[in-house]
Amino acid sequence: MRVDTGRLDELGRVGRAIDDLVDRLELLENQRTAVEDERRTLLGNIGHDLRSPLAALQAATEALIDGVAPDPARYLRSMQHDIDALRSLIDDLALLSRLDSGNLELERVPIDLVELADAAVESLTPTAAAAGVRLDLIADGGVYVVASPMSITRVIRNLIDNAIRHTPAGSAVSVEVSAERGAVVRVMDDGPGFPADFRDQAFERFTRADPSRSRLSGGSGMGLAIARGLVEAHGGEIWIDNSDRASVAFAVPVSP
Repeated sequence: MRVDTGRLDELGRVGRAIDDLVDRLELLENQRTAVEDERRTLLGNIGHDLRSPLAALQAATEALIDGVAPDPARYLRSMQHDIDALRSLIDDLALLSRLDSGNLELERVPIDLVELADAAVESLTPTAAAAGVRLDLIADGGVYVVASPMSITRVIRNLIDNAIRHTPAGSAVSVEVSAERGAVVRVMDDGPGFPADFRDQAFERFTRADPSRSRLSGGSGMGLAIARGLVEAHGGEIWIDNSDRASVAFAVPVSP
């Protein structure tokens, strides 16, 4: 309810001041509600991603204790896989926390983005092959920047991993490195790309274009959020481009 009477005297000025205060309080309340909704969503998603490996660990442990595991060695390997999944989730959460707080220290050195991309492609080739996907590197000569090798490698790997999961078997994921806009890495695939109504959310934590996808099939939902945080920590930008093939690209300045 507004109290502005349209008067130009002191009483009118008081009324307008009260209306401004009401507007600011309403804005703060809306922001508080949005933060609370985000917190609930965050906790719910963390709980969901923790529940599956913990349940699997509990089932395997009980089977081993009760002596009913038909192949104990296989059960132990499965338990190690679940432990690795939990460790990865915790590491991702810790990294996001440092990115949010601005406490991430980057050790920047001269690097060749082509070499980093080539190493990432080589490392993820077995994963791609298991999914029936080919990995290609497209580059003409070196592309040099001053950046954190570990952080940029993490970004490239996250983008390639995401592309492998969303491109059909028998197709290819291409990693292109160029010297445009400073230095650009573009990861392209033959999948359907990001839905138009999802692109604004794609780089938010714990988001998936298909919410029903599990951690095993769809990742933790933090890969693109971490990629954005690391790129922006370098003063760069990251974006989605579905104009030709589905792609995610990022640019980083040549020097800090």
